[in-house]
Amino acid sequence: MVFAKHAYICAFLFSINVAMVPWVYSLGASIFLFLFLRFSTTFLLSVIVTRRLMPINEIRQKGLVGWYLLLTLLIGLQSVFFIAAVEYMPVGLASATLFTFPLMTYIMEKCVQKKTPSYSIVFIFIIAIIGIGLLSQPGGQSESIMLGLLLALLSALTQAVIMHFTPKIAVMNNWEMAKCTSILPASMFFLLYLYGGGSVLTVTSGMIAAVVAGMFFAAAVFFYYSSIRIYGATRTANIMFFEPLIVLFIGAMAYNDQITFIQYIGVAMVALSSLMIERKQINQHV
Repeated sequence: MVFAKHAYICAFLFSINVAMVPWVYSLGASIFLFLFLRFSTTFLLSVIVTRRLMPINEIRQKGLVGWYLLLTLLIGLQSVFFIAAVEYMPVGLASATLFTFPLMTYIMEKCVQKKTPSYSIVFIFIIAIIGIGLLSQPGGQSESIMLGLLLALLSALTQAVIMHFTPKIAVMNNWEMAKCTSILPASMFFLLYLYGGGSVLTVTSGMIAAVVAGMFFAAAVFFYYSSIRIYGATRTANIMFFEPLIVLFIGAMAYNDQITFIQYIGVAMVALSSLMIERKQINQHV
């Protein structure tokens, strides 16, 4: 089995972007401003690298218009769900919850192949569910963390759908894919930001921090599409569990996130379910 370096680099870059969210919030940036700057930075960098705007004719010729519209909608929803979840629970726990999506991706692929899940898959799924249950056991503010958990699970489900459909457009250059899947979310979040009374005339420290986070996101997106093309959706999803482990560490060090021992057990169980799926994938391809 080839060492999936693109997936590991992707996980590291995504973790830095995610870990910066509470800091960006603390500097006064709103959800929609952060998401607008994240996606607009990705779009601008991809335009600079490719030296051209949208490859509209190429998308039409390959019959990918519908797939791009679907993916941009899903990517926008996934981002909103996750960024909103961070308002209600520690960023490390939100990131760990998001990484139930490798299991969701695997089950989704088996359903498409019309294969009945084996007993081992059911067992892995149960481990993940128990882990999520332990993550929801806070020291206080149970309503807040339950809402955050729900949002993070919705983000995970949306991400699983994204992972499933991304190979449909993996025929294009990585930066072209990043460009085409970022322009519509950037436009949508910009309009929502303005609708909420936001201003683009004043540059704030929150904006600058969001742009820096967006640069990490843009690079992560490049390696994400590269990894999907080389290693496949399910293996990429599993290897990327490296991300929440980094986010947990940064959250504890930089933000003093209070995570209970029970919740750490929950993280370990979610990680175990992801690693078991990864091992199952490797055995199937040996």
